[in-house]
Amino acid sequence: MINRIKNYLSRNQLPLRGDKKDAALRFPFEELNLQADWARIFTRLFSTDDGRLVLTYMRHMATDKVMGPETSEKGLRYQEGRRSFYNSICTLIKQGRQRP
Repeated sequence: MINRIKNYLSRNQLPLRGDKKDAALRFPFEELNLQADWARIFTRLFSTDDGRLVLTYMRHMATDKVMGPETSEKGLRYQEGRRSFYNSICTLIKQGRQRP
């Protein structure tokens, strides 16, 4: 599976931020077993020293910030999105650690 992704990336460029035209069609998500393959990829990525540092930073940005009473609904929703995204990554890492 990893070789398929590397092969794909060597032939194609992923869309850059803001380049949404046909972005979903450019990466072969349908070829991946999302629960197993992505869990292994995320576990391997965040098991490196740099990956652990990034995860620590993400945790700080997602869960350690306290939103005051003056925070707008938009701000609260944005922070909840961060928290949810961080928790999704942590869930994939846990799943990857549990699989052989």
